[in-house]
Amino acid sequence: MSEEVQPHTQLTTAINTDRAIIMGDPARVDKAAKLLDNAKEWAYNREYKSVIGEYP
Repeated sequence: MSEEVQPHTQLTTAINTDRAIIMGDPARVDKAAKLLDNAKEWAYNREYKSVIGEYP
């Protein structure tokens, strides 16, 4: 069964996380990603930028 992609964020439930930080400015996502271990860009659609990683 394929995952349905959310049209605004381009995310699916495949992320499998129970926590998220929401930021208003996509540039702040890059700054926050530097604080994460194993950070990688997950999706970027318009102003919605998603990064996944582990907080040390």
